Amino acid sequence: MHRSRIAVISIAGLAVLAVAGAILLWGIVRLPWFERHAGEWLSRQLDTPVTVGRLAIGYFPTPSIDIGELVIASGSETRAPALMQLDRARLALPWRTLLGGALRVTRLELDAPMLRLGVDAEGRGNWAPLAERLASLGGDEPAAWSLGALETRDGSVDYRDVRDGTIFELTGVAFTATDLAPQTYFPLQLRLAGHGPDVVTHASLTGEGMLDPERDVYAARGLDYRGWLGGLGLRTGGVELSGALETLRTDRAAGTTTLEGLSFEGLGLRLAGRADIADLETEPRISFEFSTEPFAPRALANSLNRPLPDTTDPTALARATIFTQGSYAAGGLTLERIEGEFDDTRVTGSLTWPVTGPAKVQLGFDRIDLDRYLPPGTDTPGAPQATLESLLGDLATLDVDADLRFAQARSSGITARGLRVVIEPGRPGDKQ
Repeated sequence: MHRSRIAVISIAGLAVLAVAGAILLWGIVRLPWFERHAGEWLSRQLDTPVTVGRLAIGYFPTPSIDIGELVIASGSETRAPALMQLDRARLALPWRTLLGGALRVTRLELDAPMLRLGVDAEGRGNWAPLAERLASLGGDEPAAWSLGALETRDGSVDYRDVRDGTIFELTGVAFTATDLAPQTYFPLQLRLAGHGPDVVTHASLTGEGMLDPERDVYAARGLDYRGWLGGLGLRTGGVELSGALETLRTDRAAGTTTLEGLSFEGLGLRLAGRADIADLETEPRISFEFSTEPFAPRALANSLNRPLPDTTDPTALARATIFTQGSYAAGGLTLERIEGEFDDTRVTGSLTWPVTGPAKVQLGFDRIDLDRYLPPGTDTPGAPQATLESLLGDLATLDVDADLRFAQARSSGITARGLRVVIEPGRPGDKQ
C-alpha cells in the first residue's frame, strides 16, 4: 500500500476516533453520575460543598461549557446555607485555549446569580473562606487571561450584618462588560434595584473599569450615574438623582482608595468633591472635601420632609453655599474647615463630633440681621443679645460645646460688634 494512502487512512482513523471520543464525552457529561462527580471535584478544589444540577459540553462552532443549577455553600458543612447559586452559566472558549494557549474566554453568561452575604458577630464575612481559597489556587505567578464579553442577567444580592441588624437587598442586577484583560480599561454597564427597611432605589452606572490582580489594584474612570431614590421619609415620594466620578482607584496592597472628580445632583442640590480612604484593612480613615453650588435650604428641607420653621422674613433661609474639608475615622467626624454663605451672611469655622462626648463647634459670622429669622408675629426682643438668646434657645439645651462669634449683628435697629456666644454642654449659653 502506498505510503501517502496509509497516511490518509491513519489521519482519517484518528479523526474518526476523535469525533467518536467527543460524541462519547458529550453523552457522558449529560449523565447524573458525571454531574455528581463534577460537583464533588469542585467541592474538593474550593474546599466547600458544591452541587451541579446540569452539565453539558459543546464543540461547535467553538468549545463551550453549560452549567445549570449551581450551588456553592458558605462553609465546609454539607448543610451550610448557600453563599451563591445560579440558574445557568455558559462559558465559550476558543480552540487555542484548549490546545494550551493563554486563558482566553470568548464569552461568559450568568443567568439569575444570587449572592447571600452575611457578617457574623465577630465581623467576619461568610465569603471570606471561599475568597481565601480562590486566592491560594491562583498561585504566585501572574496568569495571562482575557474575557471577550461578560453578561449577567437578573442577579440579586442579599446582605445581612448581625452586629447592627443591617439588611439590604439588590435585585434585577444586570452587568455587562467587554474586552476584559489585566491592566487595561474596558467598558462596563451596571443596572440594579435595591431596597432596605426604609429605602428603595433604582440605579444605572456606565463607564470603564480596570483590573490588575497581580498588583492588587482596581480602578474605574468616566463613571456616570443615574438613579431614583424613595423612602427615607421623603415628602416628594421619590427623587431623581445623578452623579459622575472621574476616577476611582483602589490599591489593596497599600490599603488606599482615591475618588477624584466626584459630582452629585439631586433634591435641588449640586455637590462636587473628592475623597481619600486609608487603612482599608484595619481602621479606615476617610479624608474629604466637598463644595456646593448655591442652593435653597428651605426647599431642600421640604424635600427631605424636615421643614424649617417659618420666619418673619419669608425670603430668609432661601440661599446657601457650603465648602468643607474634613475626615471621618473610628466613628468620629471632624470638619477642619467650614466656609459658606447663608443668605447675606458669610460663615467660617470648624466642627468636631467624637463618638462619645459633646460635639464642639466654632463658627464665625461676618454680619447678620437677626430680626429676619424670628418666628412670624414675634415681638422684637430688642438688643441683639436678647434676640440671639431667643433664636438659640433650643441649641442651648443640646449637649454641645459651641463658640459663636459675630463680627456684626443687627436687631431692632441696634448693631452690636464683636458679639460672642458660648454654649457649654448641658448649660445655657453665656453672652459676651
